[in-house]
Amino acid sequence: MPTSVNVSKQLPLAMKTVRILTNPKGITWKKYCCSIDMGGTDWTRILARANFYYGNYDRPVNPPSFSLMFDANNWGDVETTLDEPVFYEAIYVVKAKSTHICVAQTEPGMSPFISALEVCRLSYTMEKQSTSDAPSIGTRTAYNEPPEVVMQKAITGNNLTFWLPGNTSRFGVYMYLYFSEVTSVSPAWERWSFLLYEDRLLMSRKPISPPYGSVLKVSQTDYLVANDTKFYLLATADSTLHPTLHAMEAYMLSKGTDRRD
Repeated sequence: MPTSVNVSKQLPLAMKTVRILTNPKGITWKKYCCSIDMGGTDWTRILARANFYYGNYDRPVNPPSFSLMFDANNWGDVETTLDEPVFYEAIYVVKAKSTHICVAQTEPGMSPFISALEVCRLSYTMEKQSTSDAPSIGTRTAYNEPPEVVMQKAITGNNLTFWLPGNTSRFGVYMYLYFSEVTSVSPAWERWSFLLYEDRLLMSRKPISPPYGSVLKVSQTDYLVANDTKFYLLATADSTLHPTLHAMEAYMLSKGTDRRD
């Protein structure tokens, strides 16, 4: 039966209560689901975040692992830690008028639990596929609607390096990079452009030049990467300014229906 346990550590309010889902003795595979009504509409896109904080609530010092699912579709394998919150996010298309987000026991003695579940509906204009250099004027009309507060800050350097950690050797991703210029590059001798590389492979169709007062989005969709794949933003030979990145989104592609169903 589901039970609730309070956690004493200083955490966000939503993470202070653990909803424990236990199985009858001897059952090692069983789903516990939360039904979410889509308000009478189908084919709705949602963003869901499942939050977990173990905190050694049952005192065996044995953080459990279990499966997380959308309906019959595998979302991921939850690996909790002793004293750190973890969360999993996914964009999902609900094909019916409701959906079920489930946790499922996969190993004996490992009881699934959840601390908080957040779900919001996405606009159909978000995560829209476009060319790899599609500018939009202003953040409110930009593809994917990046928050203005995100575009007010950026990182810069001689070269920028990043990678996408994953649980498998090869996995597909959707990746979106956002660029802008908040100060006008006025002197005639100043030039700002850079290129995106995957390891030594050039990915940019043409140099990236952040626009002043607007947003440039660079997309890589259904792109296959590995755990050791590194991406680089490098200035072009004639650029007088360093590469700058305002924001990045990356989504791992799900394999769909769980093979164990």
